[in-house]
Amino acid sequence: MMHQICRVLDATLKKPEYQGLKVVFYVSKEPNDVTNGIFLLGAFLCAFLGAAPEEAWQPFQGLDRRQCL
Repeated sequence: MMHQICRVLDATLKKPEYQGLKVVFYVSKEPNDVTNGIFLLGAFLCAFLGAAPEEAWQPFQGLDRRQCL
C-alpha cells in the first residue's frame, strides 16, 4: 500500500494542472489513521523526494502525541 500511495501522490504532484496548488492528504482523527498517514507521507518524503528521516518528521513535530498511536 505504501508504494501505491507514494506513486499516486508523485503522479498527482507532477501533473501540470496541479503546479502551484496545495494537495491535501486527509485522514480521520483516529490515532491509527493519524499514525498511518504520518508514516505514508514520511515514506513519500524520504523515498520520492530524498528527505532525510529527520526532515520528513519535521512537518509532524507539532502534533499532540496523544493523537497518534
